[in-house]
Amino acid sequence: MPGWRRVLCGLILFVSVFKANAQTPQYAFRIGFKDKQGAPDLSNPLSLFSQRALDRRSAQGIALDSTDRPVSPVYVNDIFTTISGKLHLTSRWQNQIVVLVTDTSTIAAVRSKPFVTKVEYVGYFSTGLYKQTGGDDTAGYMAKSTGSSAYYGTTYDQTKLVNGDYLHDRGYKGKGKLIVVMDEGFTGVNTGPVFDSLMKSGRLVDKRNFVYNNTDVFTSFNHGTGCLSTIAGNIPGTYVGSAPEADIALYVTEYAYGDMPIEMDQMLAGAERADSIGADVISASIGYNTFLTPFTSLVYADIDGKTTVAARAANMATSKGILFVITAGNEGGGGWNYVLTPGDADSAITVGSATLSRSGVSSSGNGPNAAGKVKPDVCMLGSNVSVMFTSMTTSYLGGTSYATPQLAGWAACLIQATSTNATPY
Repeated sequence: MPGWRRVLCGLILFVSVFKANAQTPQYAFRIGFKDKQGAPDLSNPLSLFSQRALDRRSAQGIALDSTDRPVSPVYVNDIFTTISGKLHLTSRWQNQIVVLVTDTSTIAAVRSKPFVTKVEYVGYFSTGLYKQTGGDDTAGYMAKSTGSSAYYGTTYDQTKLVNGDYLHDRGYKGKGKLIVVMDEGFTGVNTGPVFDSLMKSGRLVDKRNFVYNNTDVFTSFNHGTGCLSTIAGNIPGTYVGSAPEADIALYVTEYAYGDMPIEMDQMLAGAERADSIGADVISASIGYNTFLTPFTSLVYADIDGKTTVAARAANMATSKGILFVITAGNEGGGGWNYVLTPGDADSAITVGSATLSRSGVSSSGNGPNAAGKVKPDVCMLGSNVSVMFTSMTTSYLGGTSYATPQLAGWAACLIQATSTNATPY
């Protein structure tokens, strides 16, 4: 286990634009390849990764390997000689793609290609998926004064619960560390006062909408907005998040109108992009167990830490040196009761909900996963969490969605504190 993961546990314990016909249904299929014949090799890594990403790997002694090579463009091109559609996502880690088609009759021919290992139906969009919702981007970035309610404002209780002010007092506020937040939307982050510091400092280094394949993350849905505030909010005296000086990337991976397996592919794509830009931490307040008809929902045996696309994405991100922080979900006490995937992932830090008195919240997803691994790994405040959106008014909300990003922010502060050039604390 990397040293900063041990320290993290110690802290907690120490305490292309595609203009589809709006009325044309689209069907999504996941297609797997048997190898990477014809894919670019790793002789020029800067053509595939940022220097920041390579530096993160080097610092942790993690070498590039075959999973870092892209999918074969030869195979992709061959697929599109058979079908007419759109390349939606690619995954170098799992050597697969997701395509969108309006005519499913040609998919049978894809199954028979010698380099194809699987074809799986993962999504249906009755009026088409891609919309002109924003710009397209196919390219491929003090003295002690903090430990008081006067400084933190409404976040003081959730900060003190884990002694987070101890880090802030020593200057560790996530500076120089990159947190990727994956969610369903970040409406108002570009205009809300609590995010003013983030936007004006240029620390929003990347944004991507993997649902609509563009860069529009600010105009639809605000679940991610509230989650982000617990990390990046920065109005001293009113509201201060857990890592107010961290670099941030915002990825929309969640389709808000109903869960389908394709969302796990979009999460995988987000994790791979996070790797390529050099992320230190991924925070995701989304998870899956039940899918819309006709897709097959998960059963408990599926959440064994290594089976679902989402769990494999979390495990692979960790193997690349990224801390993957994920919600346990809010199904505790219900018919499902367990953590969601990828909260079951072997290598993820899965976050449950606790109260200010350190007791568990009954709705928080329970473990263990189906392989017997203890989950969640840790709990943060998930009851009456102080959250901000686009106004100066604080909302008090509950759920593991708001527990998760708090921990992601503190993790970034700890990584900063334990990096080789940091002053020991």
